[in-house]
Amino acid sequence: MTSREVFCTRNWCSNHDDSHKSDSFGVREKVTSWKLKAFKYYYIPLKGIGLGGIVVEPTADLIRLQKELIDAIAPFMAPASSGTVAAFATTPDEPEINQPTIDAVATYLSGHTGEHYSPHVTIGVGTVEYLDALLAAPFPRSAIR
Repeated sequence: MTSREVFCTRNWCSNHDDSHKSDSFGVREKVTSWKLKAFKYYYIPLKGIGLGGIVVEPTADLIRLQKELIDAIAPFMAPASSGTVAAFATTPDEPEINQPTIDAVATYLSGHTGEHYSPHVTIGVGTVEYLDALLAAPFPRSAIR
């Protein structure tokens, strides 16, 4: 394996050498050879702030990689319908997990994979005002490598 291949194991997924080959899931892709295109910003609003990102055009390679990764971890996944509040972390400030959150996790794979996959790069948190201005400006289309 070269340093230009993604190598996934039960414990990590990164660009590493062959020394961990025996523990691999068998997902190997030469992702740095792919030509991807960023085409717009997005954000998810929450109480006056938002989590922003850059959307990448889906490609057959990205969709295949997503499927390979999901197939590789499938033996370790519980059925979506078995998820409960106990699977989530809370804080003293946010002690409750609501049903829409549980439902979103339970339906995530069916709503965000394959033809529904929206590859993106998360860029951080900002005010809604800042993120609205970012979305209003022309996006500088660019290739990602």
